[in-house]
Amino acid sequence: AEFQEIMERNKTVSSSAIARAVQDASAGEFGTAIETLVTAVSLIRQSKIAHDDRCKILISSL
Repeated sequence: AEFQEIMERNKTVSSSAIARAVQDASAGEFGTAIETLVTAVSLIRQSKIAHDDRCKILISSL
């Protein structure tokens, strides 16, 4: 229940950050792209389930 909701939110954070970072990097905005990914990692690490292996995999994908 709650775990699944948080996991889905973390997946959304991850995929949105990757899409935005790719878009920024394509436009030559590398600093902004890196900032986006760092922020996403931080948000996932702050979630209640950050210790879960699936979250660790999400973080490593960023």
